[in-house]
Amino acid sequence: MGTALPPGPEPTVGSTEKEDDSVQHDLVVREATPDDLETVVALARDVAPGRASRGPAPAPQLLHARFAAALAAPDERLFVACRDDNSVVGMALVVAGTTDELLPASAVHLLRACVAPGSRRRGAGRALVAAALGWADELGAEVLTAGVPPTARELRRSLARLGFGPSSERRVASVAVLRRRLEDGSTAGVTSVTGADHLARRPSRRAMVLRRRGVSGA
Repeated sequence: MGTALPPGPEPTVGSTEKEDDSVQHDLVVREATPDDLETVVALARDVAPGRASRGPAPAPQLLHARFAAALAAPDERLFVACRDDNSVVGMALVVAGTTDELLPASAVHLLRACVAPGSRRRGAGRALVAAALGWADELGAEVLTAGVPPTARELRRSLARLGFGPSSERRVASVAVLRRRLEDGSTAGVTSVTGADHLARRPSRRAMVLRRRGVSGA
């Protein structure tokens, strides 16, 4: 069942345009279907906020597989904002989870949300957030989070107007880059023993007992 668009000109997720007093009252948010996937992939690939700063867009086949998996996953929802002719003008991928691995609170994470340029500043973003909030209420989640690219200043302001505040910042490094930086000499003389190497280097229990008794050889 779709979620009707709240009235009034409100901030739209992903918008970078000036405020527009015209509001589309014919928008409805519903859960996506397989027939929506091509349009959703195009939106996520082409108009996601901050994409240009992150380099080339993801391959469409990878996005298609990711969103198709979301349709079948019990802990994920893929919402689309549609006009009355059922044409999709916005999308949002939300996932149930927790806020923190150490001291977790139940949460719904808004992983990706974007609105087509011609439909921004008309309430589609707010309606998508409302759909995510409705699902969070169904799950009894305590928190709704939203991922924001570092360069998406307008998105950050729009979410702030809706009540989102800053949280801990997660930094990301590729394994290849991190390994290269750690091997540049700054860790010379330091040996890291983990996993199978660690187990291989641990003496057996019998060897430890014999050692304590002063018996050489194990």
